[in-house]
Amino acid sequence: MFSSRFAPRIGFRRLPLSSFSRCYSGVTPRREVIKREKGRLTSVFLMFLMSSGLLYLATGKMEKNTRPKFSFSDKEYEEYENVTGLKRRHKLILQNDKYRFFAVPYVKTEKYIEKLTEKLSDQEVKILDIDQLIAAEKEDVTKKYSLLLKDLDQQSKSYPKGLITAIIKKEVEFYLNTSRGQHNTNFILKNYPQTTDEAMKFENEVSTLESCIVLEKDFTDSLAKEDTQMERNILNVAGYFETVGRTIKITSSPNKMAKELSILDD
Repeated sequence: MFSSRFAPRIGFRRLPLSSFSRCYSGVTPRREVIKREKGRLTSVFLMFLMSSGLLYLATGKMEKNTRPKFSFSDKEYEEYENVTGLKRRHKLILQNDKYRFFAVPYVKTEKYIEKLTEKLSDQEVKILDIDQLIAAEKEDVTKKYSLLLKDLDQQSKSYPKGLITAIIKKEVEFYLNTSRGQHNTNFILKNYPQTTDEAMKFENEVSTLESCIVLEKDFTDSLAKEDTQMERNILNVAGYFETVGRTIKITSSPNKMAKELSILDD
């Protein structure tokens, strides 16, 4: 009835297979995506390992070059102080000829102290008897360490490191502010130091010790009878000063010790 010329054809246009190939060729398969991601992660991990290794080597080298020195000979320690001045700023008295300190770590025969005082009497002599200083500190409740000392004694506890040195330092400070303290003075430290910790603390915070005087007769006759730990500690003090060449050994009796003390005249 109607001519085919007026009726449009309805249908789908057939596309060639090559068109479908072009449409899918731009999409990356999932397997390839995963493979690429793994490759990237591997590269990042390897770069992290390399950078961590280089950082470890660099910091290790820096630490090696800048690591502080904790062990000094006596001469090296003095050079360290002269160059840096760090320790010197904390000392009460810098090393000089006006004030000299002589340590007697253990003495039972009082005559030795008397003869030593006579030997050093070319100028003022100040005896710092640690037993007397501790007793005086405890008796006066207004003093800084009075209550602490009493409390430790009541509990039968040993004194903490540095406490005895702190008491001596306070006494030296007080002496320096007296008229006698304005003159050249030789200090005799009686029964001090009795541990190497106190010896080093004294030299760091108060002053350098001129000499450590070892009374071998008292060491043999009396120290051997003391507590084993105390004996060991005092022998360690003597050994410590001997290694730095600042020990004077007195082997004779008090009345015959003048010759051995002649080394102090040098």
